[in-house]
Amino acid sequence: MNEKCRLEPSKILVLECNGKIVVDEELAKILYMVKVEESLHKASKLLGVPYSRLHERIRRAEEILGEKLVFRWRGGASRGGAKLTSMGEKVLEAYMRYYRLFLQRPFEEFLEIKSRRRLIVFVGSHDFVLENVFNSIQEYHIEPIWSGTVQGLIQLAYGGADLAGAHYPVKLGGPVKLLEALGLKGIIDLHPIFKRRQGFASRKTIGIDTLKRMLNKEELVLAVRNPGSGTRILMEELLSEWITDKNRIKTLLGKAVESRTHFDTCKHISSGKADIGLTIEPYARLFGLNFIPITWEDYVIAVRTRDSNNIRRIVDLLRIQSTQFIEESKIPGYEMLQ
Repeated sequence: MNEKCRLEPSKILVLECNGKIVVDEELAKILYMVKVEESLHKASKLLGVPYSRLHERIRRAEEILGEKLVFRWRGGASRGGAKLTSMGEKVLEAYMRYYRLFLQRPFEEFLEIKSRRRLIVFVGSHDFVLENVFNSIQEYHIEPIWSGTVQGLIQLAYGGADLAGAHYPVKLGGPVKLLEALGLKGIIDLHPIFKRRQGFASRKTIGIDTLKRMLNKEELVLAVRNPGSGTRILMEELLSEWITDKNRIKTLLGKAVESRTHFDTCKHISSGKADIGLTIEPYARLFGLNFIPITWEDYVIAVRTRDSNNIRRIVDLLRIQSTQFIEESKIPGYEMLQ
């Protein structure tokens, strides 16, 4: 044995029922964070526990006890979430009491959570400015999930997010029209934050006429966003408007390189994996690509109509920080909304 190695006993606290372990350290953390955040998804993210494992740990304990520890509800006009049942409260309180008694230190130290800031889950359209300002909001830890506009709005409506980011082509009616199409009017409120410019990025310096000719005749590999993203919807609308052969549109989209962020779209073009793609201006400039402006669009942050003023306050903070970042950094392709 290594002489420098010193063996010492370790205290591990578990609570049992008829010889079966009900609660250990991991499950106690889960119950505590569900109580604080009222969300299984947030507890999963804060603790770094996969959602499937978190769900299974709760289910197993409930099976042993024969009672529910967590009450869950789906979203909709209210919102999805989770709370401890009375049995869940009793189990957590018992664990905390024994923890202080046997380990002689506060239960909260055992959580080992790096940040005490409130977690805010943001789902939706990828954006250059917001990606840079999220960390400047000191009171909250904003966790972005860049899933695209449609998925963001749906996740928000059903309780899978606190905020959503969205945009939708002006020629199709903008974000308000999309909200109506999804049946979410009256459930979600939209807060415009800024205007941003969409355009085509390419390695070669080309103009709009050359771009249209290439799309109709040349062998190309497109860089496209994932289905349901506002940029993908705009791309398909432009292709249907500019290309007469509809089979060619299917061919182009069929062999396109797909990504969830504008960064990856431009990276694929820069590396030669794709030839052209629709994106926002800052990422095209970042990769030194040619940028052909196509249209301006409103970017909005969505909140549930019934949500608290605290959530709406975050929208105001993001608007203020975005304005400051755009003006101080002189970000191309952005304009603040009055």
